[in-house]
Amino acid sequence: MGLIVMKNALNVAIFGLNLETLDQMKNQLLLSVPTDVNVQWVNISSNEIDLLLVNDMFFDSPNIQRVVQQQKSYLRLVKDVNQAGSIIGDKLFYPFTCMNQLVEWLQQRYFSYASRPSHSFESRTVVNTPQYSVAEYSHTKVENQVVFNEIFTPRNGYIQLYDHTGFLALIDTRTERVWFADDQVLYGLRNSINQTYAKNSFVQDMIKDKTPYDLRAWLWQAISHSGDLDLPEVDADHVFKLNIWPQFEKSLDRKDNLKIAACFALGAKVQDVEQYLGLSSERIKKFVAMAQTLRLGELIDADQAKFSIEQRWSHMFEQLKAYL
Repeated sequence: MGLIVMKNALNVAIFGLNLETLDQMKNQLLLSVPTDVNVQWVNISSNEIDLLLVNDMFFDSPNIQRVVQQQKSYLRLVKDVNQAGSIIGDKLFYPFTCMNQLVEWLQQRYFSYASRPSHSFESRTVVNTPQYSVAEYSHTKVENQVVFNEIFTPRNGYIQLYDHTGFLALIDTRTERVWFADDQVLYGLRNSINQTYAKNSFVQDMIKDKTPYDLRAWLWQAISHSGDLDLPEVDADHVFKLNIWPQFEKSLDRKDNLKIAACFALGAKVQDVEQYLGLSSERIKKFVAMAQTLRLGELIDADQAKFSIEQRWSHMFEQLKAYL
C-alpha cells in the first residue's frame, strides 16, 4: 500500500522570525512533507490554520495565545544550535539541517504511512510547476560529484539543475551565477540532483527580471544545509589547502567556520585542525569535503602544510581580521 494522505493541503502560519530565517524555515518545512501535499502560508489571523510555528519569545502574546486556545497544533521555535533539529515537548530547536524529527512529528499528526519504506519517502521542493515539469528530465541516477564537475566546467555555458521533483535552478557555468524560479532561493539539495543543458529560449525566460546569485556562495549554504549529498570522503590524515575563502552566512556557526578556514588557508592536516580547534571530526571533514566540491582548495602533500598545532592563536587572528 502506498502513501495515505490524511490532508491534501496544510495551512501553516509562521510568526516572529526575521526574513532570512523565515525563508529557511519555510524551505525546511516544504522538504518535510509529502510531494502531493500543498503547503499554504497563512496569517495568524486566519481561521484555517493547521499548524502554527512561533518564535518562543512571542508565545505568550495575546494574539498567539488566541490561536493556541483554538486547539491548533503548534511548535515553539527555540534557537539553540546544540539541540538543532530536535523536538522536545512543544519546542522545535533551530537552525537545523536534519529534519528526521520534524518529518516524524508531521507524519504523526497529519499523514499516515502504511507498508512504505522510510527511505522511499519523497520530499517536496519549492518548484514543481507545469513549466518545469519533472517529466522533462532524465530519471537516471548520476553521482553527485559528476553533477558538480559539470557545474564547474565553464564551456558548458547555461545548464539546468534539477532533481527527482523537477527544476531547481539555472546556472551560468561561465560567470558562476545562478537564477531561481520566482526568485525563490533554495536552501538545500538532495542526492538525486542532476543537470542538463538549457536552450536559449529557456534561458531568456528564466533570467528576465530575476536576480542572479553568486553560484559558490549559494552552493556553500545549500550543501551545508543538506544531509544526504554524496561528498568526497575525507580522512583524518588528509592535508588540505584552502585557496578561496567561502562566503559564510550569518549564523551561530560563522565564527567556527572562519577559524577552520584560517587553519586550512595555511595548508593543514585534518586531524590537527580538529584537535587545535576542539571541534568534531565530522564538522572538519564536511568543511573540507564541501570546499573540495566547490573547487575552493585542494589536497596537498604534508610537507607543504604551513599550519602546525603548536602555532599560537594570534597568527590565526591576523588571517581573520578581514572577515570578522
